[in-house]
Formats: sequence, C-alpha cells, structure tokens
Amino acid sequence: MSGVDPAVLAAWVRASCEAQGVPEKVTDPVALRRIGDLLGTEAGR
Repeated sequence: MSGVDPAVLAAWVRASCEAQGVPEKVTDPVALRRIGDLLGTEAGR
C-alpha cells in the first residue's frame, strides 16, 4: 500500500468499521484461525 498515508488509512478503517457496526480489530481465536486458513498462513493451521 505504498503512497497511502497511515493516518488516512487508520481513519478510513475506523469510520468504515463504525458505519458497519463491527470492531476495528478481530480478537476471537476461532475467527482468527479461519482467517488464517483463508489466507493460507501457518497461523491458520
């Protein structure tokens, strides 16, 4: 994501999550494992 100001990106994520009623961070271990599986990372296995 070169060229994207981190502060602008953070503000966009915050506003987008707030508008959708979802948290900015995922902390549920099952959800994180499923995300890892989808991305094909070792954390998902």
